[in-house]
Amino acid sequence: MNLTINNSTSNTTTETACDSYTWSVNGMTYASSGVYTYNTTNGSGCPHTETLNLTINNSTSNTTTETACDSYTWSVNGMTYASSGVYTYNTTNGSGCPHTETLNLTINNSTSNTTTATACDSYTWSVNGMTYASSGVYTYNTTNGSGCPHTETLNLTINNSTSNTTTETACDSYTWSVNGMTYASSGVYTYNTTNGSGCPHTETLNLTINNSTSNTTTATACDSYTWSVNGMTYASSGVYTYNTTNGSGCPHTETLNLTINNSSSTTTNLALCPSSLPYNWNGQSINSAGTYTYTTTNSNGCDSVATLILSINATSTSTTNLTLCVNQLPYSWNGQTLTSSGTYTHTTTSSTGCDSIAVLNLTLTKSDLGNYVWNDMNQDGIQNSNEVGVSGVTVSLLNASTLDIISTVVTDAYGQYRFSPICAGSYKSQIQAYRQIMYSQVKMHRMMP
Repeated sequence: MNLTINNSTSNTTTETACDSYTWSVNGMTYASSGVYTYNTTNGSGCPHTETLNLTINNSTSNTTTETACDSYTWSVNGMTYASSGVYTYNTTNGSGCPHTETLNLTINNSTSNTTTATACDSYTWSVNGMTYASSGVYTYNTTNGSGCPHTETLNLTINNSTSNTTTETACDSYTWSVNGMTYASSGVYTYNTTNGSGCPHTETLNLTINNSTSNTTTATACDSYTWSVNGMTYASSGVYTYNTTNGSGCPHTETLNLTINNSSSTTTNLALCPSSLPYNWNGQSINSAGTYTYTTTNSNGCDSVATLILSINATSTSTTNLTLCVNQLPYSWNGQTLTSSGTYTHTTTSSTGCDSIAVLNLTLTKSDLGNYVWNDMNQDGIQNSNEVGVSGVTVSLLNASTLDIISTVVTDAYGQYRFSPICAGSYKSQIQAYRQIMYSQVKMHRMMP
């Protein structure tokens, strides 16, 4: 037997590779350290073992993710980057393998905003809530949405509001030239416009309105009125005014509504008769001639002066003393029928209008005539004691001048007769013829009524 012993073979390869190693023996790529074998058949047809002592050293890398504002200087290579991107820097690590530094860079830009503003008096910047009262450039730094600086810039122009204050004192009303308005009461009034800078301009009016004053006096006077306001005396009704200045320096008008009522007077010339005295005139008892006045108030409230010029006309008096015999009654005198003695008056009106008094003092006389008739037996005409009266004898009384029978009586039982009454005069008696001689003594008896 031909024995041929063929030896198995082997080969050991020691390799150090970075990250991976592709073993040419078998085409395999290994990514980790280890002992790898690959069995094949050698040329003798015997096993051949390839052994790979593999050390895999890893490439290293470091990735830095940075976010920067505006630019970033990478400390790995000292480079400054101004834009976002992925940047690498290759070196060798301690194992001799590649070391890759990777920079994932985000460049966020700082931002800014500039506001140009023009404001009046002050401006409150919404960015920071600050209020500025003067022009200038103001900044405010914040962080934008990317976390980078954000600068707000305010270019501020402050234009001032303007104002003007006018202090006025006027009477009754004031028309303000600024706005053409007319004001009638005191107060502070404003009018807003825009000044040359486009800012508010405020005109202020401190207004004092002092009122004109007036006073109306209504007066009623008699004949004339002196107005104490101006010392003027007016004699006729009317409306009068007097203008002065009141305590506020404004017009003061005094108005006088004046009614002038006239005093009135009357004069009465009166002639009275004494019988009218005392004369009662307006409450006065007047007993003599003269001028008298009486002042009352007329319907207008003014003096009404009544003047009485009084004259006394004398009363005329005539007195008649008359004696009548009763048989002359009734006696008619001035329309009066008088039947007895007494004093009678008859009043008429004289040419002066006064009483003309006629006075009649009437005295009545009553006489008896007669005595008796007797039989005168011795016819001596003397009645003796024995010679008695004769009754039934008719005795007539005759007017001595005319012999007219005035009265006839008959003697009584005693021979007496009487003619009564009769008045004084011349009488004759006649006795009726009788057979006896008779005598009569006639006696006259005057009898007063």
